[in-house]
Amino acid sequence: MKLASIEKLHSIQPHPNPEVEKLEVGLVKAWPVVIPKNTYSEGELVVFIVIDSIVPNRPEFAFMERQKFRVWNARFKGSASAGLVMPLSLANSFLQNVSDGIAGSLTEVHDWVEGEDVSELIGVTKYERPFDPTMGGKQKGNFPTDLISITDQENGLSYPEVFSELEDGEELYITQKADGSSTTFITQNGSFKACSRRFEMMENEGFPWLAANKYDLKNKMLALNRNLAIQCEAVGNKLNGNRMKINGIELRLFRAKNLDTNKIYDYMALKELANLIGIPMVQEIDIIKYDKSIHTIEYFRNLADKQKWPINEEAAEGIVVACVIPKYSSTLRTTWSIKFINQNYSQN
Repeated sequence: MKLASIEKLHSIQPHPNPEVEKLEVGLVKAWPVVIPKNTYSEGELVVFIVIDSIVPNRPEFAFMERQKFRVWNARFKGSASAGLVMPLSLANSFLQNVSDGIAGSLTEVHDWVEGEDVSELIGVTKYERPFDPTMGGKQKGNFPTDLISITDQENGLSYPEVFSELEDGEELYITQKADGSSTTFITQNGSFKACSRRFEMMENEGFPWLAANKYDLKNKMLALNRNLAIQCEAVGNKLNGNRMKINGIELRLFRAKNLDTNKIYDYMALKELANLIGIPMVQEIDIIKYDKSIHTIEYFRNLADKQKWPINEEAAEGIVVACVIPKYSSTLRTTWSIKFINQNYSQN
């Protein structure tokens, strides 16, 4: 995932509030970003830093100290701003520092390319919400990426081109993005694994096993006699602030994989599996037949912005859009699935 990259500022529009004189709104890919007026030009290459990133504590980012150097969805004078735009000179200055520390000063200006990843160069890292240590546990090993990938969902605003991979009439399903912590459960050759987002856990250790035991997943999945991986969002007490206001801990199934065929379950088979092993699915919003004239980036952004948690009517995190019949995305280099974050969702 590119946290900071060289991108083109595709357009610049006036701030929607005519009384705001010092700000305007730029567009990077499909991300709207509020920028200082008369500072950038359309078509200019800039450094773009996505939401849920942490920038380094350096003089260049001193203005970010009040928000603990974290980039998040924000609003400036009523206009949504999803990301941070910085001048290309920022990347040049960091590259100069690297050069000075290795082999003297740069003799030529670097020829930056649109899409070039500068996360490591600048020192931008991914924000991870503080984790309640009482929900942790002893780790058995690293996440088994040889069996199934870690569940880092890409944002549709970063990859608007993925929609060109769809055919008109292709079925998509849209679900509400559950707000918790990712879990993966695996049965293979008679063994059972319970994993957090990054690690396989020792038996009866941490929230993945709390969830597994609640639903008796070990026995139910082994009884199927399948080499199978399922991925769920664990939601509830002490998990990411429990914004869904759930008592105890629950699971929401969103993906399953046949480990023998290396294929992701289609949506109908996924729902059948959920019924079979007795765990809830993520909340379905709609099943649509894709129409490129209707189902634009703006359509999905607006749908994400309407999402609320059923229990308290507070803004929900957003939506996930996926193909009813799974397909590979050459853009994402994984199964076609994309998220859109609710711009009204509080990330604090």
